Amino acid sequence: MPSVQDWTRNVAAATLGIVITQGVAQQAAAATPAPGYSDTLYVEGLAAPTAIAFLPDGRLVITEKGGGVRIAENPPIADAAASAGSIGVCTASEMGLLGVAVDPTFVTTGRLFFYRTENAGGCGSAAGRSNEIVASTLASGQIGTLTSLLTGI
Repeated sequence: MPSVQDWTRNVAAATLGIVITQGVAQQAAAATPAPGYSDTLYVEGLAAPTAIAFLPDGRLVITEKGGGVRIAENPPIADAAASAGSIGVCTASEMGLLGVAVDPTFVTTGRLFFYRTENAGGCGSAAGRSNEIVASTLASGQIGTLTSLLTGI
């Protein structure tokens, strides 16, 4: 008679098989747009893009894993976006410049928020790094000095 442990192992194996099968099926289907839709290239030439945010004037802010911040002036376009600066980050594994958000008062403040893995304590060990939320302003197409808002995440 099978034990509870054998039953649990069999259920776990079957579940993993279903998840893998579903993942492969979804991945293959993701390359073809649904009927009535089409793919539109917005920006090319990016290095590991991680997040986007539209500014009130229609420009697109794009973050890259390695810390790059880019601005696409007139999306959709098929040209590279202009560099707006770089933010220091740790980049191994799932670390990097991972998110961007536009301040609701951006029109008057020019403020953007970024989510990053900071590199001030070094990137070699978990004790020397953490994720944090920082703020910066965007003026004349360039990001300014970073202000740490929340760290130790």
